[in-house]
Amino acid sequence: MGEANVRKQFLFTNRADDLYPLLTTIISFIVGEIEVTDDIEFKLKVILMELLTNSLKHSGTEEAAIEVALNANGFVITKCDSGKPLQFNSDAGELALSVNQSYLENNVFDIYGDTTCSLKGRVNSAHGISFFVVDNDEPAGGEEFKKQLVEHYGLIIIAKAADKFEYRFDRNKNVNKFIITIFTPYR
Repeated sequence: MGEANVRKQFLFTNRADDLYPLLTTIISFIVGEIEVTDDIEFKLKVILMELLTNSLKHSGTEEAAIEVALNANGFVITKCDSGKPLQFNSDAGELALSVNQSYLENNVFDIYGDTTCSLKGRVNSAHGISFFVVDNDEPAGGEEFKKQLVEHYGLIIIAKAADKFEYRFDRNKNVNKFIITIFTPYR
């Protein structure tokens, strides 16, 4: 998305009491730097709430780093932690982020679906996925998708609110990165 004009890091202690104060601090920083519409501010709140909640529930670590980078095209929010790599169940069995791409037709796999939408992942590399949502006219998946609702509904929320949503796992550093991009002009 280009070089960041402004970049700031925040530390989340993965404690429930710290979630909302950090969320408001990050939003205050962003709206203090750029003009955002009410729609963008709402998306920010939803995205940050889900990122921080997922960190609290799933990372298994004492802290996570949140970085906000602003540039001429918008901003990128990156959450990093050293927890377990993201894993999914799919028709090919359990899918860890060391994926065998031959399992995946066109490098796209279903993560969750219901009568309204389906969350899909597109494999970018052996350790990277882009998430996207497809609106459904009919229910997707079946019983296995219904079992995944609780685990992956937050990913749907983020994917629907973001312009771009990616996950990467750095095996050498044992770091999970969730990268969210929102396009809005930086002034």
